[in-house]
Amino acid sequence: MSRFKLRTSLGDVVGFLLIVGIILALAWPVPADYAPAAKISEVLLNLGTFQASLQRECIDGSFPAKMSPVDLGAGKSRYLSHIEIQDATQNRVRVKVVLNEMRQSLVLGLISRTAVPQGSSLEIEYSCAADKAVHSRLASSTIDAKYLPNRLGTP
Repeated sequence: MSRFKLRTSLGDVVGFLLIVGIILALAWPVPADYAPAAKISEVLLNLGTFQASLQRECIDGSFPAKMSPVDLGAGKSRYLSHIEIQDATQNRVRVKVVLNEMRQSLVLGLISRTAVPQGSSLEIEYSCAADKAVHSRLASSTIDAKYLPNRLGTP
């Protein structure tokens, strides 16, 4: 009859934990990048009411001569500082969406850093087509592309 003795040293335990930690670090997604992206998506979702109002205003293939973000029902969000109409023509409106600071948590929420600085902006161009549909595209952005939804594309 043979007896097996299991002996582990502190070095064996530390080595095992090190290997497991490296595997987890490589396999675990980086949730810190998802938080700012979700906040920007929330702002864009709130802009949906603004776009719906533009859709109603696009009656005959053109926008009205005078518009303001308030009149068009710009949505509210704690991440949205304000909306400015940059350029408005008969069939095109360029809107600047200015954002509040967005922070992301690192290391289990113990450390945070600024992901999107105060005053960062998105410029979205809305066009009113002859078919009475409003089309939008991202004209410019001061936000890192990794935080923008894929449907926006890059300017």
